[in-house]
Amino acid sequence: EVANLVWAVAKLVDNGLVGLEKTAKLKEAFAALLPHVKTRTESKGYFKPQEVVNLLWAVAKLVDHGLELGKTPRLKETVVALLPRVKTKAESKEERDLFNPQETVNLMWAVAKLVDKGLELETTPELKETVAVLLSCVKTKAESKQEKVHFIPQHINNLLWAVAKLVDNGLEKTAKLKETVAELLPHVKTIAESQQEKDRFIPQH
Repeated sequence: EVANLVWAVAKLVDNGLVGLEKTAKLKEAFAALLPHVKTRTESKGYFKPQEVVNLLWAVAKLVDHGLELGKTPRLKETVVALLPRVKTKAESKEERDLFNPQETVNLMWAVAKLVDKGLELETTPELKETVAVLLSCVKTKAESKQEKVHFIPQHINNLLWAVAKLVDNGLEKTAKLKETVAELLPHVKTIAESQQEKDRFIPQH
């Protein structure tokens, strides 16, 4: 329920139904939810993989719409509390804990967006560790031959944007990073060469 509420707030803002700066009560409601997120993240009754994805995506989306990391009480510490959960679940070998392609993309996009908006890689060790694990997750899915784990054009676009944005903000150019990008590039080529309209990139991509 906590994850759903945070996600709903972000969706309302993202779809233009309410504005963060013009709706004081919305910011107050979001701020009131943050301690619940942090407490549940740190407790034994932790969030399921999809809930963790939705929470991090929602926070990143709100930050993208003007919510300031440094000026919103408990926001940064809530994000930092969520990162180890992302790392643990992304490392898991159990099927129930594996993120699907869309969730993997949402996590990479969210992390890159938060870094672009002021979350520092160098001073947040949890962030660097989470990014390293997510890159492995992306590489594995990009290599997969199974139809159910394929990335769609928008996924590839968002993933490469996220990697580029992280590098632009100081992510070390490791072998793992280069391998992940190398696995994504053939997907770009295949989609760009496709004659099927559904597989083509839109201009923004």
